[in-house]
Amino acid sequence: MKTTTDIIRMKCRKNQNIWVIAFVIQILFIASCSEKTDEKQNSQIANKKAISEISSITDTVKTVNFTVAAVEDAGYSVGGKQVVRFTYRIKVEKQITDNEIRAICQKIISQESSKEPYNAIAFFFYLPDSDIKGAYTAGKAEWTPFGKWERAKDVDTGDYSNHQLVVKAGNPLGNVPASAVVDIPLEKKKKIYYELVALQDQGMNAEKSKEVIAKKYNITHEQISKISIEATINGWPMPPAR
Repeated sequence: MKTTTDIIRMKCRKNQNIWVIAFVIQILFIASCSEKTDEKQNSQIANKKAISEISSITDTVKTVNFTVAAVEDAGYSVGGKQVVRFTYRIKVEKQITDNEIRAICQKIISQESSKEPYNAIAFFFYLPDSDIKGAYTAGKAEWTPFGKWERAKDVDTGDYSNHQLVVKAGNPLGNVPASAVVDIPLEKKKKIYYELVALQDQGMNAEKSKEVIAKKYNITHEQISKISIEATINGWPMPPAR
């Protein structure tokens, strides 16, 4: 038969076990919170480091004058996850180098990183006479996870710890050959090209459209062909698609 003392001891032991369990749970909870805090702090440190590394380029390179002509939403949704991507179309006053592209991108990246979180940014650079609706004519860059635009979905939005800035200066079609440059004022050449494309968009064949333009502007078919080459490489404006 259990004595009163035995019953008291059993109750104390039971209470002690409950207290131990509660203490362990509390320790585990604190450890979990601490781990999450550490992860968040590590992520913030990694992001700051990533931004800081590309920012160092402005210490040695002066940023050329540029104008952001358009910012486009290139995001999409996959598996219920929203992938936030932006495309910047930027006008520059002249041909630029890789480092000058980096300096421009760094400014924009720093600004965007202080706003809403994103997964990737693409940059397309255009010369003054280029149509920003077409292919880039001065260079391109991508600030993306592992240097790959298509891998934007592989990281959490706002996590830039694995981002790389990949740049490429120049025109993908190369430079205009000197032999293809017709000695006619630039604005007139752009008008000739615009009207040529407009005629072809209306259904006129290439030879007939050249004939009409040649007669109107008193130039040769060869000059029209050269103007077309210069226009294509430099991305001159064309009539809106019909």
